[in-house]
Amino acid sequence: MLGIGVDVVPRNEQVKGFSVIPRRWGVERSFGWIMMRRHLAHDYETKPAHSESMIRIAMISNLAKRATGETSITWRNS
Repeated sequence: MLGIGVDVVPRNEQVKGFSVIPRRWGVERSFGWIMMRRHLAHDYETKPAHSESMIRIAMISNLAKRATGETSITWRNS
C-alpha cells in the first residue's frame, strides 16, 4: 500500500541468547553517534529538510573528529 519493503532477518537458532547482526550493529552505532549531538536527541525541527541537514552536520562533525583524532568533552568524561 505504501510501497515500503521490509526484510525480516531470521534469528540464528544455533546461537543461544544475544547474537550480533552485522548490518544492524552499524545502524545502531550510527544512531548512537547522531544522538551524541544534543540538538538531535529530540525532534525540534518542523521541516524534514531541516532534520536531514542537522543529521548531515552531525555526521560530518563525527567524521572530521575521527579523521583528525580530536576528542571532545561529553557528559561521560566531563
